[in-house]
Amino acid sequence: RDDGRVVIQTYRVDDNAIKAVRDQKVAEFYENELEIRKSLGFPPFTRLVALTLRSRNEDSVRKASDELYLLLERVISKSGYSDVYVIGKNPCIIYKKASNFRYQILLSGENFIHLNTIVKVSLERYHTPSNIYIEIDVDPLSLL
Repeated sequence: RDDGRVVIQTYRVDDNAIKAVRDQKVAEFYENELEIRKSLGFPPFTRLVALTLRSRNEDSVRKASDELYLLLERVISKSGYSDVYVIGKNPCIIYKKASNFRYQILLSGENFIHLNTIVKVSLERYHTPSNIYIEIDVDPLSLL
């Protein structure tokens, strides 16, 4: 029986996902991907929270992300939770979207209750400027 034909158009011909589909080795790809995710501490072995700050004012969003980053670090250090940490703070890959400048703070934790508590306490203590909007994404599917 002919199950059809699939055409994949990509610039990333050496990508492991593309190779796995081409060679029909999806189960092998899955197992390898899980090992990579485990070694990096990515879901499903840990939980991630992405805080994306955006504003039409570039200086304001940069300053706000610096302040929130430092607050998160302080809250984590005082919490006693050794399983929660800030991976980093960076301008988003798509830095300007819909006239807004964007920064992202990425947190990781093995225990979701600890991670959630850190984010909740930090955002309760943070005085968000009126021109800053904060998006919270738990276990983001994309970091763009």
